[in-house]
Amino acid sequence: AFDSNVVDTIPARAVSLGGAAARWRALRGDDASPWRLAAEARAEAAAGTVAYLRAALDLTVERRLPGGLRFAALAAAGESAGEPPPQRWWALGGWQTVRGYVAGTRRGDAFWLGRGELRWERPPYLHPVVFADAGDAGAGGTLRSAGAGVAFYNGLFRFDAARPLERGGRWKWDSYAVVRF
Repeated sequence: AFDSNVVDTIPARAVSLGGAAARWRALRGDDASPWRLAAEARAEAAAGTVAYLRAALDLTVERRLPGGLRFAALAAAGESAGEPPPQRWWALGGWQTVRGYVAGTRRGDAFWLGRGELRWERPPYLHPVVFADAGDAGAGGTLRSAGAGVAFYNGLFRFDAARPLERGGRWKWDSYAVVRF
């Protein structure tokens, strides 16, 4: 059985699958716009030894504020139907979902996620950031974190320090480079 307290314990069994995935993205506004809205929907289906369907929706809003500040908020949710193998469970934790936690801390057949960020864009090439994240996947309880970081070159390089908001949570440092095409 899966032990939710041990992140790298995943039940395994042999499966054979064939499937397809689709992704749709929409964006309104650009970096100079006072408002920017983004939406992304994705779905995948597979059949073989087991069969499943997964679908998720992400919605992001950004607002330029006085004093060189920019606020961004993301809301996302996803659901699975059928019997996805453990490798296709939704996973939360890590710099792309709930910062301050190890990637895959929570896993399950459904998830929800909320993120908020305030970035100061006045200094050229160096943008301080404060943020908060929350989300859940499976039945392990809500992950909540907050932290601060710095983005370089409009977010191309980023360094973050985040801490779970539960008692005894420890700081976790992440650095990453994001290349946008």
